[in-house]
Amino acid sequence: RKSGTVEAMQAPPNHLLWASLGRKKPLLVVPGDSSLAIYNNVTGRTARISEYVAGEYRSVPEAQSVMTPNELETIARRRLTSIVDLQAVNRILLRPEVLNEQASVVYARDLRLEDLKQADVILIGSAEANPWVQLFDGELNFNMVPDQKTKVFTVVNRSPHAGEQAEYRSDPGSPSHLTYALVSYVPNLGGNGNVLIVQGTAMAGTQAASDFALVNPELSNLLELTHAKNGFPKKFEVLLQSSNLSGGATSAKVIAYRVSP
Repeated sequence: RKSGTVEAMQAPPNHLLWASLGRKKPLLVVPGDSSLAIYNNVTGRTARISEYVAGEYRSVPEAQSVMTPNELETIARRRLTSIVDLQAVNRILLRPEVLNEQASVVYARDLRLEDLKQADVILIGSAEANPWVQLFDGELNFNMVPDQKTKVFTVVNRSPHAGEQAEYRSDPGSPSHLTYALVSYVPNLGGNGNVLIVQGTAMAGTQAASDFALVNPELSNLLELTHAKNGFPKKFEVLLQSSNLSGGATSAKVIAYRVSP
């Protein structure tokens, strides 16, 4: 790793990452659907991407007594997103690399499968609010699995390395207030672009993920050691741990990562 020289401090953090997004493709920034997150919390389930695309999740009868079916449908049809997602969108659009590109903000409900085949995309939020991340679960080592009944999120580590856990649980009722975040960079569904996913086990986790991707020099160091010969980063995943204090994240630390060979 490079030492903290003046030149390194003045360089745009993670330039290899941000310069690769929107360079040759349209760049779509996709904040989460908070209406869906509320719906999932009330019904005790996480909508599948197929249900979300077709709008079928709104008509699925659920065994719950918190809201009437009409109230649930009203919630589901609203177009809400979180302040954490909006802050991330704002900071992304202010990146010097992104300022030179034609970036668009697309609500999760308005994204289409074809976009993930043709464009560079940034997905903000976990499957609870942004079901599009489910399309990439199969190729990632770290998967974030919400349990809507217990409100406990689990990060599943499919192939643990030495010193790593097979699971990392984020329980909102625990005294440690631990939250986890994932930053993942993968090819888009067409194999002709890139997708950056920033997600957390709570809003604080998503904040930690976006902070890491946007300003943390540790990611810059990692990418400089592992970038491909064409100057683009290789596929990577970073698992972060921080604390959730009143909805905000403390400084995150890297507890595991993967980089494609």
